[in-house]
Amino acid sequence: MIDNFTNIRNSTILSCVIVLMLACGTPNNDDVATTPTPSSHSGQQARAFVETFMKASSATQKQLSTSLRPNAAEIQAVFVDTAIQRLVNIHLKEYFEDRQFTIAPRSEYNEVFIWTATSEELRIGNGQALFFPTDFLRMSPYLNDGLTFHRFKFVKKGNAAGMSFEGLININGRWVIFPKVWEAIERFQ
Repeated sequence: MIDNFTNIRNSTILSCVIVLMLACGTPNNDDVATTPTPSSHSGQQARAFVETFMKASSATQKQLSTSLRPNAAEIQAVFVDTAIQRLVNIHLKEYFEDRQFTIAPRSEYNEVFIWTATSEELRIGNGQALFFPTDFLRMSPYLNDGLTFHRFKFVKKGNAAGMSFEGLININGRWVIFPKVWEAIERFQ
């Protein structure tokens, strides 16, 4: 009886991991420009994606986080200026390779908050853009129009404190993230 339960549990976990990997998409390392398509991904779709990190093992969290690294074409789809694009690329290399960026919420976190703002709302500073860090808003002049960004925060139900990330965006069907991207912009200014 226990062996059957273990086999069912393991096959369910494996199925979930496969679905998650497919949901992230596969990185495309082509340097061909990607035209950003206005995101139709709502906060609910972002929430469903982000919640997978709360249910995943540490190894899966690492794999999912690594798959969120934007490629050169995705960086170009988000940022208008080639100098900024180069700085963002350097910043992302540092974050994903040197710092080994991983979204790994604590086990006690059982709820996620999502805030969604377009590049235009980030520039104006209205709507849910007000929930994004001020530093993230300062980089908004360098963003292409028609993009939708998400900020998310893992919390323990009933608590406001938790672990937050911003810069999640879906580009042409693939989720990517620009963690603390304003640090790259600060190098430019």
